[in-house]
Amino acid sequence: MVLENILEKVKESEIMALSIEKDAEVQSAAILDEARRQADKMREDMAQNLKLRSQDMMSKLEKEGEEQLKAAEKAASEEVLTLKKQVEPKKKEAVKAVISLLI
Repeated sequence: MVLENILEKVKESEIMALSIEKDAEVQSAAILDEARRQADKMREDMAQNLKLRSQDMMSKLEKEGEEQLKAAEKAASEEVLTLKKQVEPKKKEAVKAVISLLI
């Protein structure tokens, strides 16, 4: 009788231990799945963040390039005007010289 009670208690303990083990496996699988989801989300967020930073950098570089191009265009226009101002008197002198040779 005592042995039967002990055996029954041992079986109950084994069943309880198996149940606890199964619950622990289920919980650990759920924790692992959640960790994987969070890691995937973090990877996606990081990739999106890098993509946005890359786009921002490209926009800034394009803007800087456009500004430099406009500055170069302005400088070139100013240089052309300066050269025209320098050439105009010489042109008039050349025309006068040609006319005086023809006369």
